[in-house]
Amino acid sequence: DYSSIGYYPFDLNQSTDLTISLSVDSDYQEATWNLYNYYNDTYYYDNDQEFIEEFQSVELTINLPSGYYYLECYDSYGDGGISGEIYIDQ
Repeated sequence: DYSSIGYYPFDLNQSTDLTISLSVDSDYQEATWNLYNYYNDTYYYDNDQEFIEEFQSVELTINLPSGYYYLECYDSYGDGGISGEIYIDQ
């Protein structure tokens, strides 16, 4: 039984716009993601975000208050099917 999780940390000194750009491989049903706020132990989304089709790309811009965060990417099979970037407007 395989699984893998990746944590991609970033620290914001002030309220900042952040753009997340993610892509998934052909096994989209294995991949989820979410943003975690380390300081208050909460997730940005109530449920992990899922992809709905093969090779789907997602890009969104959100404003986050200052804090220490990480983008959490999860692959239920463990073959690492998510790639992406975080752009911080500081």
